[in-house]
Amino acid sequence: MAMETNLGNAVIIAVVGFTVVFICLIFFAVVISAINKLDRVITESKQKKQLQNLQQNVAPAETEDVIPVIIAAAYSAVPGEVVVRKITFAHENEKDNTWKQISRSQNIHSHNIQKTRVIYESK
Repeated sequence: MAMETNLGNAVIIAVVGFTVVFICLIFFAVVISAINKLDRVITESKQKKQLQNLQQNVAPAETEDVIPVIIAAAYSAVPGEVVVRKITFAHENEKDNTWKQISRSQNIHSHNIQKTRVIYESK
């Protein structure tokens, strides 16, 4: 009879242990899925805020008027065919610091080609 009670107690302890382990696994699965959903909601809200900020920063009427002018300037400045693939507006680069702005303006100024006419006198 002592053997049956020990075996019965062992089975009860095993069933209780397995039950506790499965309940803990289910609890952790629920916690992980809740964290994933919360992370997804937070990232979606951040993306919506960033999209709204981008939409507020760019004035569509301004860009629609300026783009053809920039393309026409590129066609008149460069002989031959020109393909404009990307236009970056200065207000889009708000993260630029002054050192970068100064060096960029100096670089652009150094590439500014002045057209001059040389008149040769014939003798």
